[in-house]
Order: sequence, then C-alpha cells, then structure tokens
Amino acid sequence: MERVVVHVWSELADPRSLEGILNLVSAVSGRNVAVEHHAFIAPAPEPVQAGDPENHPSTRSAQELIYAAKEQGATPEEAAERGFAMAVRLHEASRDGIDLTNLDNLLALGASAGLDPDALRSGLAEGRWAEPVRVDEADADRLRLRQAPYFIIAGMYSLEGPSTPSDIAKILDTARDTLRERMAAAEAEARELFGWQG
Repeated sequence: MERVVVHVWSELADPRSLEGILNLVSAVSGRNVAVEHHAFIAPAPEPVQAGDPENHPSTRSAQELIYAAKEQGATPEEAAERGFAMAVRLHEASRDGIDLTNLDNLLALGASAGLDPDALRSGLAEGRWAEPVRVDEADADRLRLRQAPYFIIAGMYSLEGPSTPSDIAKILDTARDTLRERMAAAEAEARELFGWQG
C-alpha cells in the first residue's frame, strides 16, 4: 500500500499552527501516512521605534527539542514519528499556557516523552540540534514560506494555513491514488521493456 509522505512546517507558539497540526493528526488517522515536521520560526517584528529593546522570545530551543526526539528513532520512519509526536506535545503545551522559551519547561516536556533531562540540557547548551533547525529555516526561505502551518503532500500538493481535516484528507487520498497510478504505470512499463514479473 502506497505511503503518503507529508512535510509540515509549524511555529510552535502559533495558534494557527496548532490548529493545522491537530487537523493533520485527525486527517491522517487510519491512513498510511508518514509526517515529517520542520521548524518554522517567524521573523521578529520590526521595532516600533528606533532604539526600542528587542523582546521577542524565540521557540528555537523548542524546535531543537523536536530533533532531540527524532534522534531517538532507530529508523528514518521512527525518527519522523517521534519528532512529530514531540511537535504535537509542544503545540499542546503552548496551548495550555506553558512557556516554550523556558528551559526547565522544555526539559520537563522532553522527560515526559522519555528523553534524558541532563542530556537534553547539555545538548541544547552545546547547540547539538541547532543545525537541522537552521536547515529547516533555509528550506522555508527557499520555498518562500511566510507563515505557518505549511504542508507539502507527496511532493505534489501544498497547503498553507490550518486547512480542515476533511480538506487535508481529500488531498491525502488524491495523492495516494496518484502514487498508486504512477506505480502501476511503472510496473507495466517494466514488464513491457524488461519482462519484469514483480
């Protein structure tokens, strides 16, 4: 059965991203779908006046925590699953009023997912998971993403904003059917050209 891969960029402290992530969770239920989460960090707003102090707490460390969770996966599929589960956990924590810029909160959330708090503390301090977050940011810039959530489904379809579960599900099913048709066509061509009997 064809597996549909969804890449999603989300901003952890953004209510729209939370809505989009929860709608995606609902849409993928019962479907053969793998979700790969990517960091999206909204640019800080311009100061109202020159010289105003910058006070824009960043969720960068929280995004790095997602990669700490991914690191625990034994396979790429398991890594993606663990990372997405952590992203959902962080979104829900933000919804519940937990400050995702507070290190102690992040360590507690990581521990609740089975991660070692001491290893997390040292890893975050050393920037162990900073590079993949920077890569996500560069990819978002290359794709010209200006807001989250943003979904790329099977490399063929994209959605911006918190689409409804039913709308996401329709695109997932369309992508699955397209992948199935392409696979059938490739198999038919292989049989014709090479006598493949798979």
